[in-house]
Amino acid sequence: DNNLWFSAIRGNKIGKFDRETESIQLWEIPTPHSFRYGVDLDKDENVWFAELIACKIAMFNPKPEEFTEYPGLLPSCAINRLTVDERGLIWYSVTRGGTLGKLNPETGEQKEYDILPFTDVSASIPYGIIADRNDDIWFGDGGMGGALIKFQPESEEFTYYPLPRQTDNPNLDTTRDGAIVYTTRASRQAGIGVFYPDVSTMTEFGAFR
Repeated sequence: DNNLWFSAIRGNKIGKFDRETESIQLWEIPTPHSFRYGVDLDKDENVWFAELIACKIAMFNPKPEEFTEYPGLLPSCAINRLTVDERGLIWYSVTRGGTLGKLNPETGEQKEYDILPFTDVSASIPYGIIADRNDDIWFGDGGMGGALIKFQPESEEFTYYPLPRQTDNPNLDTTRDGAIVYTTRASRQAGIGVFYPDVSTMTEFGAFR
């Protein structure tokens, strides 16, 4: 509907800016002090978001104005961001716990994958996350000193790509030619980076949506 959805993190609300009326509407999240974080929409325009402190994945259906919440599988965690793939599956990064999570909204089934076994580093702190056009899942990991990681759902395999500088990646996006755009934050030279998984598709330094 071309509206904008946003976080009122400390107000514990989810908000919408209606482009047609230029008005803002807010809804209170059922869990108090949830610290609502990250947002994505599915094909039915349901609004999905993470609850960082509450350790939940939540969905808001704008039509009946109803919330549905799904607790994370770890007893104590911090879920920063999530993404919806083309199949409608919800993928989320568990920052405090070092796991990648998957939720099937149709069945309510959840699964979380331990990130550490595939590498010899001692910590994993996944953050920004996005599903690419092949439904592979990409996320940044600050616990590994700065890395982009690809997870292939069919094979359940992780692939590790170290970044040029030590940092974390609060957010990611994809371009129409398959590149990953990422932000760097925990660095004296914070900036924006572009990574081409298939360098043969790189024809210029520009990256377009």
